[in-house]
Amino acid sequence: MSSPVAISANTTYVVSYNAPNGRYSATTNFFTDAGVNTLPLHGLQSGVDGTNGVYSYGPAGTFPTLAWLDANYWVDVVFTTSSVDTTPPTISAVLANPGATTATITWTTNEASTSRVDYGTSASTLTPTATDSTLVTAHSVSLINLSPGTNYFFRVASADAASNSSTSPSSPATFTTLTVDTTPPTISPITATPSTTGATISWTTNEASTTRVDYGTSPSALNQTASNATLVTSHSISLTSLTPNTTYSFRVTSVDAANNSSTSPAVPNNPASFATLPPATTVTSTIFGSAAPTTIDDGDTASVELGMKFRSDVAGTVTGVRFYKAANNTGVHTGSLWSSTGTLLANVTFSNETASGWQQASFAAPFTISPGTTYVVSYHASNGHYSGDTGYFTNTGIYNPPLYALRNGVDGSNGVYLYGAGGFPNQTFSSSNYYVDLVFSTPATNSIRLFPASTVIQTGTLNAGTVAGLAADDNTFYQVRSTTSGTRTTAWYGSFSNVPNTLAGLAVSYVGKNSATCTEALSVWNFTTSAWVQMNSSSVGTNEILRSNLVPTGTLADYVSGTSGTGEVRVRVSCSATATFTASGDLMTISYTTP
Repeated sequence: MSSPVAISANTTYVVSYNAPNGRYSATTNFFTDAGVNTLPLHGLQSGVDGTNGVYSYGPAGTFPTLAWLDANYWVDVVFTTSSVDTTPPTISAVLANPGATTATITWTTNEASTSRVDYGTSASTLTPTATDSTLVTAHSVSLINLSPGTNYFFRVASADAASNSSTSPSSPATFTTLTVDTTPPTISPITATPSTTGATISWTTNEASTTRVDYGTSPSALNQTASNATLVTSHSISLTSLTPNTTYSFRVTSVDAANNSSTSPAVPNNPASFATLPPATTVTSTIFGSAAPTTIDDGDTASVELGMKFRSDVAGTVTGVRFYKAANNTGVHTGSLWSSTGTLLANVTFSNETASGWQQASFAAPFTISPGTTYVVSYHASNGHYSGDTGYFTNTGIYNPPLYALRNGVDGSNGVYLYGAGGFPNQTFSSSNYYVDLVFSTPATNSIRLFPASTVIQTGTLNAGTVAGLAADDNTFYQVRSTTSGTRTTAWYGSFSNVPNTLAGLAVSYVGKNSATCTEALSVWNFTTSAWVQMNSSSVGTNEILRSNLVPTGTLADYVSGTSGTGEVRVRVSCSATATFTASGDLMTISYTTP
């Protein structure tokens, strides 16, 4: 047989075989008076359950029902006995993992068996039952439709294939379902920080929750959304691609892990709002503008790097290089920006040049420079024939606010060059101006630069020039002679009118010329304390001084007269020394930004 056949005790069965060609064995009258007992098997005597020794003619598989002379045809059975399983499974590691309305009960058994959990809210009444008839050793049963925040009792039961059953524990175990969170998160005050084309919306919640902002240009149509599903208590999300100078309305929403939701400002209250900033604009500056050299072609044919030292009053970016080109100044030209010590900061090769006149090329990336710091801008003339006016920087620099080409002596000599294939120009000849220039970019939003409306001599005697000399950069200067004895002091101030009372920034610049030795101080008048507040001071000689980006401390409104509209700003320059001296100066300016 392909597989054993289980039989029951004290039950009659028939075993047979088919002899397709006859010739079978037989002993007649074998079962007439006795049977064969080979325990636990019994070959029956005829009469115990009908006649024994049976046969039937026909094909294989025909049940033998005929008998003749109680014959034994010597057909036998192979019988195997086995022990009966009476041991129940062993249950261990019973655990409960409750949720708010569900619980998962797990345990293990040492043999494959079924799974059942009896449970209820009373230890004496475990009426609901959850079952699984699959025979396994790792058991997991889910209980559903439970009540939140409720204590439950339970037992587990397992039965093996032989129907042996175990339960555990003897006294019911317990678990408590979780309490359902029905409280929405609390949203704290919301902040909006706009830029020109975007805004950052921030808030906090008292529990971890999601982040969402619904916004739009109409309070009744918040049809755009920015969101983040991460559960956090500190929320910040960026809105992008907004229209500059536009008012946006918005509401924020946070949803906790239990799906409780809060929105602020809540409907029907009006949504919050913010306004994007106006489009960012810049001002482009150069030093020479359209000015042309006196000597357009120097005639020198050598390969040479030609440069100029400069400073800026304010921080900004150098975007490119300019130079004035003579018709015979041919070949490839490169422009460079250097630190004052020779570090190459940016360079560019000129293209699409015209036959002559000013040429301009832009760096691949703008380079940011610091105010009041010396830099060198240069270009390389591979075939000479450069422009150059000798003696240009001997007695004067060029101040085109906020840029300044240095006069000789401010930071060494100006008008620099280097013969050869290129490199940092560090040689000078007759303070020559080679008409190398830079392209400088500064933010212009809400930025205004002013010259004083009037200039007043406070102490000292006007020796030369005019007090109007501070009102514009006319390359002339005035002199004030000290008149006091002992420690001699001279001072003058410029009055700037129509300055807004609400400022975001205030900066002062002053250019002094040919000052005799003194300690020079720059101050701003504080209208709240009625006192001059010194911003900077420096011992100066006969060299030109450029002070830039000097910002007073304290509240900026203290330095503007009046409480509304516009007012006055006063800037003073003073020199002190113990000997007779003459102080000379030229230009005074302020610049300011409004919020």
